Amino acid sequence: MDSNLQELRKKYPWPDERPDGKNHHRGWMSKNTKIALQLALDRNMNTTKGFVKGGIVLELGVFYGKSARWWLRRGFDHVICNDIFKAKWAGPTHYEDFLHSCWDVRDKFTPLKMPSQEALVEVARHEVPVDLVYIDACHDFNCASADIILAHRLFPNSFIVGDDWNFMGDAVEWTSWHCKFLYEVMIPCWWITNDRPQIAS
Repeated sequence: MDSNLQELRKKYPWPDERPDGKNHHRGWMSKNTKIALQLALDRNMNTTKGFVKGGIVLELGVFYGKSARWWLRRGFDHVICNDIFKAKWAGPTHYEDFLHSCWDVRDKFTPLKMPSQEALVEVARHEVPVDLVYIDACHDFNCASADIILAHRLFPNSFIVGDDWNFMGDAVEWTSWHCKFLYEVMIPCWWITNDRPQIAS
């Protein structure tokens, strides 16, 4: 494991014992989302038969971890899981339920309970070599634009991909002009196309 990632994990550890909670497998990984994200990976990263060869994902808006598990299944080694864990439909035990549900992959997940922009700064401050940033946190124009701009600025060598084009499209279009990047869309996903890192084999 990367030493900077190890330091981040020390600062944001899992609890010693599995929290009480409910197993949740809710999420937004529809068939169309999986197809779009797979296309994004195949076009922009060094995939072999659809799989990457390791790497670190920073996911903004992890909810209960369903999409984070998908990154592992596509070959990534680790997912930094960010969320404020206060979704109104998840109830007051959202964070505990996330930890409970993802206990089996706690060695592969690092939970960051904080706003998305704070998470971007914190991970960058630790100089974790993030290969992919997945943006699926706040969806209003100002907040989504801030997430995209900050991710693009702090992680210039990372592949940036997001969900929910129908909600975030205006933010993507505006930030593409502001930051001078190109993007592609396959609903419901979008991704920046002129920053294409290759994970070493």
